[in-house]
Amino acid sequence: MNTQGLIKEFEKNISYQFEKIEILYSARKETNITYLNETLHPTQNIDKRNATLNQAYSDALLNSLASLIDYYCILCMLKIGMPHSKIRKVQYRSINNKFILDKFKSTSIDKKSINMQAFKDIYDSEFSKIHTSKNINYRDYWTGFLGNAISSSLNEYGVSAKEFTLAYDVYEERLDINADIKKYFSYMYPFFCNMCNNSGVKHSIYIDVNNFLKHNAVPYITPHIESFENEKRIYSYFEIQNEHHLLLKDGILKDIVGTDFEKLKLNLDSKYCNSNNYDYLCELEKTWELGSILTLDRINGHISKDNKTLYFFIDNVLIAKNHHATLIDADDSLLMVLKVLKREIDNGLGYEHFD
Repeated sequence: MNTQGLIKEFEKNISYQFEKIEILYSARKETNITYLNETLHPTQNIDKRNATLNQAYSDALLNSLASLIDYYCILCMLKIGMPHSKIRKVQYRSINNKFILDKFKSTSIDKKSINMQAFKDIYDSEFSKIHTSKNINYRDYWTGFLGNAISSSLNEYGVSAKEFTLAYDVYEERLDINADIKKYFSYMYPFFCNMCNNSGVKHSIYIDVNNFLKHNAVPYITPHIESFENEKRIYSYFEIQNEHHLLLKDGILKDIVGTDFEKLKLNLDSKYCNSNNYDYLCELEKTWELGSILTLDRINGHISKDNKTLYFFIDNVLIAKNHHATLIDADDSLLMVLKVLKREIDNGLGYEHFD
């Protein structure tokens, strides 16, 4: 099959995944309503078949989300010019801070001791030498910032991209950036989890839950009842026990699962006390170097009335934590991520021209 044929095939696969997710979510909504109603009325017996089916639908949703992103990544690499023999090497890669630092080229600096801010300072210093009074646009600035990381990924996928060097094209009057690097940036920008752009954090949370399911253990659907001033609400979560943090891939979710309840509470307390300052970063956010991605519900607070559960949002994904486990919203937040994902992939599939 030629490249255009493969592109058409993966476009078809992506369309199928969207259709499957819609059907799965609708079916899971029915089983979940039954499951949650039985939880609200403890005198009723839990329908074990329905509970298992509800879990199976939830597992399938996670798997479909991950497959959808992988299909999109393969499609984009094919459009850029990846040889067919490299297809099996392509999978979701968030281009996170660690990857950027790993691909940083330097003979005079110890990469093990450098953080993202120090890396950005070095980049800005080099950038200032060629920038002077020239007008460099925002996208080119950040594409250059990720130049080594992107060119490394492209070379791994068989797309020949020479080692990136920050330079200025006097004829085009802009940064001299390989066209394939620009294309990669445009296609994959929504999935980045780094200082340049953190919009991929929401996706990576559920990707990590799926990897946990795929390779280690089941993130069981757990109902959780919470009382507010005038009502009770019931939430549906993926649950990961504290002791399972070693089974998770390195990242934000693993950090949260592995963080002690009281330590996390101190971080949330400080965030709450400084909620009027958008630029304020708690200690966890400083460690992640992704900007202000942790937010709180100012109306209902960040701790339950019995002081046993913490509530917060990471990139708009609702997460709760008690002394024993971390709970990741399996309902509204997951639906939000799926809707955003569809919009981002639809936009990506429409890209044909690049600056």
